[in-house]
Amino acid sequence: MKNKLILLSLFIALFSGCNSGSKPDMSGSGGAGTTTVSTEMAKSSSSEGEAATDEVQGEESVAPADPPQMPSPGTPKKLIKNADIRIKVDDLQKAESYVNNQVKLAGAYIASNNSDNTAGFRTISLQIRVDYRKFESLMAHITPEGGFVDSKKISSQDVTSEYVDVESRIKSKKAVEARYRELLKEAHSIKDIIEVEDKLRLITEETEIQEGRMKYLTDQTSYSTINLELHQEDTITAHSESFWGRIASSIIYGWEIFSTFLLVVIGAWPFLIVAGLVLYFIRQYQKRRELKK
Repeated sequence: MKNKLILLSLFIALFSGCNSGSKPDMSGSGGAGTTTVSTEMAKSSSSEGEAATDEVQGEESVAPADPPQMPSPGTPKKLIKNADIRIKVDDLQKAESYVNNQVKLAGAYIASNNSDNTAGFRTISLQIRVDYRKFESLMAHITPEGGFVDSKKISSQDVTSEYVDVESRIKSKKAVEARYRELLKEAHSIKDIIEVEDKLRLITEETEIQEGRMKYLTDQTSYSTINLELHQEDTITAHSESFWGRIASSIIYGWEIFSTFLLVVIGAWPFLIVAGLVLYFIRQYQKRRELKK
């Protein structure tokens, strides 16, 4: 019996030793290996997501504010030429026909045509757009025969520097826009896509603004503007208006006097009523005195 107890004690001790030796191996070596693998997987999965974000954030410095570009010495001049001219003519219709013919010969066109007939004058106002290379030629032949130039003003604005600067900015913004489109293809996460699209929208709007300015400068420098006014004095109408005008003025003046008097009378009706009552009582008093006598 004693031997059996000894053997049982040895067995229990041996079993306890085996269990205690196996637990450190599982918590030490096996646990450490699991932690290491999980960390590496997290790093590898996040590195791809951060790559596009870092690239987008770094791309913000792709389009720094460029200084204004100056034209090189050999750059052709870009000039905006305008002219304002006022001409007195004897025959307005004939003069307009002559100007239309000169416009056609110069390859120009009339942008607007307005006519007016007031105060004894008939006037035609034309806005002419002509190729800048034929501006001087048309100005030299635009005055009709027998016409008298009342006033003439020619202005010229040099926009070469602005033209070159806008052209350079458009090229730069187009390059940045193309780069953002490439980044949009490479972006994988929703955050990266939204961020790139916002940047792309802003650069596209800026490009459109610059392109609108370039279109305006191109139009203004390619075609010059002539504002022409032809006017003729209508002598018959002027004299008849001066004669009948005086008659009309007299009638109007008389009517104004009459209407003013009428308004004064209407406005004084309380005083008229009081004065009438006073006269009535005076007459009654005088009649009573005569009856008593």
